[in-house]
Amino acid sequence: MDCLKKLIFLLLTLQLVNCQNGKAGRPDTPSKPARAGDYPYQAQLRNRKTKEHICGGAILRRDVVITAANCVYSHVKDGTLDQIEVVAGEYDLKTESGHEQVVHIRRAIVHENYEEGAKVDDIALLVLRPELKFNEFVQSIPIRKNVPPTEKAV
Repeated sequence: MDCLKKLIFLLLTLQLVNCQNGKAGRPDTPSKPARAGDYPYQAQLRNRKTKEHICGGAILRRDVVITAANCVYSHVKDGTLDQIEVVAGEYDLKTESGHEQVVHIRRAIVHENYEEGAKVDDIALLVLRPELKFNEFVQSIPIRKNVPPTEKAV
């Protein structure tokens, strides 16, 4: 039950996420290639053997990434979570920059109401080992703390 309370708190907190640096992209902003350090809070989930991209996620803490449950659910169910690795500091999937950090998933916490193929409750927390080392290329996502109840922050 304590874990469920923490997950609910996290979900509510995510409603307050604010990408304060303004680089989150808007429809009226022309796209351009990302540069190292532009999105230090992004994480990649990839197949450990083939290095094939599976999903993305956001770094919450040095040891926690949030992602969609559909990205890891079948691996949790099959006991094959060790086939996925998490990469932080990556900004170009075609080129290694030397800023990447590759870590493993110690545990996945999938929302208890998630059902495979469903579009609701599609959220999971990944507990990492070892922890990420924060630097200019790897950081937690900025979370806005002071949002008046009448405002939207997402």
